[in-house]
Amino acid sequence: MARPTSPFALTPSDLIALQGWLRMSTLEQSLAQRARILLLLADGLTPKAVSEQLQITPPTVFKWRKRYREAGIEGLSDLPRSGQPLKLGPEKINEILTLTTRRVPQEATHWSVRLMAKYARVTTWQVRQVWA
Repeated sequence: MARPTSPFALTPSDLIALQGWLRMSTLEQSLAQRARILLLLADGLTPKAVSEQLQITPPTVFKWRKRYREAGIEGLSDLPRSGQPLKLGPEKINEILTLTTRRVPQEATHWSVRLMAKYARVTTWQVRQVWA
């Protein structure tokens, strides 16, 4: 026998915000789907009915319902993903471009990838990426 669904309610300000999200033409589809999930749950639909109507899996409905309950509307955005962070910030990119266009190396008549990497203290791959 299935457990009864727990009641779900949105705060009035969150209800207005989520409805506003769905009217936006530039909203990411993932956020739009999450807003639809919560609005349908708030209308009294069961998680199973929501998953059937939106053609998504029930665990997806449970995931976003739980995230909303724990963190509110801010919890609907994606969490940071694992992986290697960007190594070059805007200031390092600017430094490489400034060296390239405004200075001449002492050892040569023009910049090579290896020479720029040495001066900027980055890898040759990173210099190639900036120059591309």
